[in-house]
Amino acid sequence: RPLNRPVDPNAANGMVEKWLLQVEDAMKQSVSTQIKRSEAAYKTSRRIDWAIEWPGMVVLVVDQIYWTREAEELIAEKGLQGAREYEATCSEQLNDIVRLVRSDLTKLQRTTLGAM
Repeated sequence: RPLNRPVDPNAANGMVEKWLLQVEDAMKQSVSTQIKRSEAAYKTSRRIDWAIEWPGMVVLVVDQIYWTREAEELIAEKGLQGAREYEATCSEQLNDIVRLVRSDLTKLQRTTLGAM
């Protein structure tokens, strides 16, 4: 189901602005739910599998959450050495994505990966 909850245009009694605000609210809730589900899936999936299973916007958000979290943790723990270690990790992840892009993907999957 595209939205977490249905939106009934008849309940707005002809007030288009009210109905559109309800649609906007439902969309925000649905995107938030997908981000939370994707974040949980990231922890238990291979990154390249995870990236093609979720909508592009959600992939970008969760990928940035993890990039920031992991970079901060390593820099806080090990300083410059931690940053160098994380650079190597990011290079490996990028190479995995490049290999995946070179494989047989749908146009939508390829677009999502290109944004990463």
